[in-house]
Amino acid sequence: MDIQINKLFCQPLMTDIVETSQAILRMDAIPCLPYCGYKTYLEDGNRLVFEKDYYLRRKYVHVLALQLLFDKNKRTLLKLEEYLWEICNEYTWSLPAHLPISQHVFSDEARFNIDLNAAETAQMLAEVMEWHEEDLSDLIKARIKYEVMNRYITPFVDKSWWWENETNNWSSVIASCTGMIAISLIHPEDSLFQKIMIKVNHMLQTFLSGYGDDGGCDEGVGYWSYGFGYYCYFADKYRQKFNTDCYLLNPKLKKIAEFPNKVSLGKGKFVSFSDYNDFEIPSGLLAWLADNYTVSLITVEQVSRLDFFHTYRWLDLSRNLLWSKRLVSEIYHEKNTIFQI
Repeated sequence: MDIQINKLFCQPLMTDIVETSQAILRMDAIPCLPYCGYKTYLEDGNRLVFEKDYYLRRKYVHVLALQLLFDKNKRTLLKLEEYLWEICNEYTWSLPAHLPISQHVFSDEARFNIDLNAAETAQMLAEVMEWHEEDLSDLIKARIKYEVMNRYITPFVDKSWWWENETNNWSSVIASCTGMIAISLIHPEDSLFQKIMIKVNHMLQTFLSGYGDDGGCDEGVGYWSYGFGYYCYFADKYRQKFNTDCYLLNPKLKKIAEFPNKVSLGKGKFVSFSDYNDFEIPSGLLAWLADNYTVSLITVEQVSRLDFFHTYRWLDLSRNLLWSKRLVSEIYHEKNTIFQI
């Protein structure tokens, strides 16, 4: 993959990746996803036992895949393949809290359940394979394609899911990830590609209909970044593949892009409502919005670091590395401590 990284601005993130990659190479074992994590959730609803190791696995595979973008190394590649294989081995890519339960156990559909995390995992696997296609072994590439197609794409196409008509981040994240999987793995003239895109288009339009004409997000800045950010990640990948801005032309998008500034309190703080927690907007997403929409943007003084968000989302981390650059807004100043909606 031919990549261009603003190495001066992104050096802190690259240092995080290099240091973490070196630590991973010294590890003897891959963090396991123990049976007790599933059992504990069924018995008392505790999510943390499972989710800690679930996200740690993904952090490590993301670090190894990003490290290979700017430093080809055989040991890193082999360790990456081990992690990719183990993620393919997982009982399910969904979190226990999102799995269907029948008579106090997970139902037969659990392995093929699609939630936000399954969508993110499948998209990451497909894109890592796409980006490192020349280096990964034929065995790992065949395994990734089989698992993504059978446990994710097939149920996505064949079933009707509750989140298909939601106006919140579920519709956007799952649709965007699925559209990106199709771009990475399926030929555009394949009838399966067309079936996928029919659902994807419906879900993305439904998602955008949840925004008013003012572009406000009633779930707060964190979910704005998640839902709208993933929409932007998909729109960019679609444009790169097909040389069209068709997903960027809706006039509402500019208003949505302006939302963080409207609720900014300055110094990285935002008006608190819904289930908002302190949140750092990914620097790569802000840089992309600056390039694609003429909007007032929050100043970005440094690249988002590896640990900026606890779930280590592949799309955020990879685009932070590839897209981040310094932004100095001519409109945003610290003296303007609050923007009116």
